[in-house]
Amino acid sequence: MRYLFLLLLLVAQPMVAVLAAATLSPAGASDGASAESTAESPAELTLIKEEACAVLAAPDEIETTVTPRGPGFVFTTVGGKGQVEIIARPSFQAWRVAIVTVFNSAGLPAVEMRLATGCKPIRSRQITRQPDGRVLSITDLGPDFVAIGSAEIQDPPHHFTLKAADRNPNNPRIAIVDTGINYTLPDFQNRIALDIDGRLIGYDFWDDDEWPF
Repeated sequence: MRYLFLLLLLVAQPMVAVLAAATLSPAGASDGASAESTAESPAELTLIKEEACAVLAAPDEIETTVTPRGPGFVFTTVGGKGQVEIIARPSFQAWRVAIVTVFNSAGLPAVEMRLATGCKPIRSRQITRQPDGRVLSITDLGPDFVAIGSAEIQDPPHHFTLKAADRNPNNPRIAIVDTGINYTLPDFQNRIALDIDGRLIGYDFWDDDEWPF
């Protein structure tokens, strides 16, 4: 599930700049320069879920580590394809929701699943990345980890027609907290805030890039 805090700064006409939030990778994770796309099969994800459930069933037998999202437990999958991080809330001893993240070899999230009490999957998704680590698409997965519908393309390329120098700096600036913006829509085309080089002003902390779509 996305943990997004998207900030839209409407600067001129009004113009829009965007910031969004992030699922953080474990310490030492790659910056994405050599990221890979990882496609885990439903059988592999089921095995990972079972491994995570075994950890959650015996919380007193594990040693948690400090992660950006709170106390967690990290282990390597049986197949050795990547690391898995478990965050249990409110605690490992009395958890109600567990967030299980499977990282690819570059240390970037490839699959995320949420488990409810009884280790029942309540939401899962698979993340496909471009060679540079940027998110290409996100696919929702069912309780059996089979894809539901088609992949949702992320951050489509777009060129803004109105340059920053041509916009009125006296127009009001508006900040919006949200989960994203479709900057390809005509209504936003000439209202997105740009820097002097014509780049969108903002950041997507979820995808860790400058395209908060």
